Amino acid sequence: MTGWLFSFIRFVLVSLLLFTLVGVCGGCVKGSQSTGFKTYTDSVKGYSFSYPGNWQKVEPDLLSAGEAVAFYEPGRGKGMPPFVSITAVPMTEMITLDDYLKSEMSIAAGDVNYTLMSKDDIVVNGVAAKRIIANYDHETMPATAMQAIMIYGNSAWLINCMCSPSIYNTYKPTFDRVINSFKFSGVSAAAQSKQSAYTEMLTYTDTANGLSVSYPRDWKEMPQNLLGGLMNIMGGKGTVAAGFWAPAAAEYGFTPNFIVARTALQYEQTLESAYNEVKLETEQEKGYAFISKDYLTIDGIPAIKYIYQSSQIANSIHVFIILVRGKTGWVILFSCAPQSFNSLEPTFDAIAGSLVTD
Repeated sequence: MTGWLFSFIRFVLVSLLLFTLVGVCGGCVKGSQSTGFKTYTDSVKGYSFSYPGNWQKVEPDLLSAGEAVAFYEPGRGKGMPPFVSITAVPMTEMITLDDYLKSEMSIAAGDVNYTLMSKDDIVVNGVAAKRIIANYDHETMPATAMQAIMIYGNSAWLINCMCSPSIYNTYKPTFDRVINSFKFSGVSAAAQSKQSAYTEMLTYTDTANGLSVSYPRDWKEMPQNLLGGLMNIMGGKGTVAAGFWAPAAAEYGFTPNFIVARTALQYEQTLESAYNEVKLETEQEKGYAFISKDYLTIDGIPAIKYIYQSSQIANSIHVFIILVRGKTGWVILFSCAPQSFNSLEPTFDAIAGSLVTD
């Protein structure tokens, strides 16, 4: 049986790849000594940073809530010892870095011992961050803290460096080095600087096709010479309703992009059968490699998120969001270079979650 996207998918993928090629359109912890510093790498959460080689790791059962890892300098006597920790706070809704910081500062304002010393914007290996320096009591001990706050993926990240106020000036260069060394693993700095599901989003509305979808402000509508070739395919039963890409984020020979497509079904089809037909078709691509399959709910409709990699025309990763409502099938298709995927997936998820259909 010919599936509702059987020939549609191949046509869209090939066309998109031709136009988006640049120029055509469990944690593994390892240490390495380097000028007195070691590198801590968490391959599960996907980050690494450097810390002084003579500092000791805090035992997991002594970590505060949300802390992923922490190190301190032993033997400093009384008072708050030099200390660094990494915290990742999962978020359930989109929020900007500025709004997140306002929320945190409002909480801190309720602490009579909290004094903000300075606040400025920095960039940590390509990721925008807010740097806060403040005095407060940490578990009854006076402390001066240098903190870097970032929004990355689906979490807010905090690099917290602190010590007794009397020795802060001595340790400030160490804290600067720790923060500047932090990076998310497996993602280039260029990709990190372009990623964010939490940047300002604009809304695209297509009343004719009964949909609206959000996209990052710095993404652009695809050229009509591309979208025009994708319209009214499959004998008029399939339509590419919207298409956006990010020419400014092009790297590794590929321009990140997504389309939203709908098709009239000849018969009512289950979500699983639609997914199976999509998967069957994509498995025929050169260099096909399955990555994952997840179940979602978008606009109240059950959906499947299907990710795979192929080298049909260029080495790339594709994310299909598949929905079926009555006799209408919807697909959101994202594509990017494999090296950019980790940084772009949160953006893809935010776009998919914004889809509203009639």
